[in-house]
Amino acid sequence: LARVGLVQDDQELVAAHFRERGYTAELTPSCSDYGVDVFATKGNVKLAIQAKMYGGTARKVNREMVMQLHGAKDYFDCTGAVVATDGEVAGSSLIGFALFPRSRRAP
Repeated sequence: LARVGLVQDDQELVAAHFRERGYTAELTPSCSDYGVDVFATKGNVKLAIQAKMYGGTARKVNREMVMQLHGAKDYFDCTGAVVATDGEVAGSSLIGFALFPRSRRAP
């Protein structure tokens, strides 16, 4: 039960990151979201964003997660997709990723 609150906090943090950059960001309902946690829009750009906060664990963002998000991006007619993570990304999942160093993360 405590983890549910942490997941919500992670999603709020990601939404705040995009709001600070001029996007309108809204969290999705916790069910029937097809893996999308946040939608962020700015002008003609609509992003499907999935928060995967695994820092400090051995779990990695894997190819299946990336493919699910890509499908959700198309389903919701988004122009792009973002996996926001503080963890690691499995090597086979790196196609199409833009990796940012920790110093560029929102505080």
